[in-house]
Amino acid sequence: MFRVLAFVAICLLPMSGIAQDRAKTLADIRQDLNILYVEIQRLKGELSTTQGPSISGAAGSVLERVQNIEAELQRLTALSEELQFRVERVVQDGTNRVGDLEFRLVELEGGDISTLGETTTLGGDLAYPK
Repeated sequence: MFRVLAFVAICLLPMSGIAQDRAKTLADIRQDLNILYVEIQRLKGELSTTQGPSISGAAGSVLERVQNIEAELQRLTALSEELQFRVERVVQDGTNRVGDLEFRLVELEGGDISTLGETTTLGGDLAYPK
């Protein structure tokens, strides 16, 4: 009985996401990805010859469920890419502002501007997988 309720809740997850506010936190997106991962693992288990289906097609065919999972995964990927873009834009802007402040301080103190090195990136240099 619990499996049936959990499965129905997971199937209704994409529908409830439409009504919710679009501004999700990174933790919410991570939780959604974990739920999708569990659902994919469960579907893989159903494909195994040693394990039968845990639910008897009550909420739609496997193809419909996979299509729902794919649509939700695309939506979450778009959200995470949007967040990454926003973070990178803030880092770039902050780094530029720090560099401008360093330049102005050297100018005000009468120092040699040619001795200024390159401004380090805000938050350090992080390698993002592309």
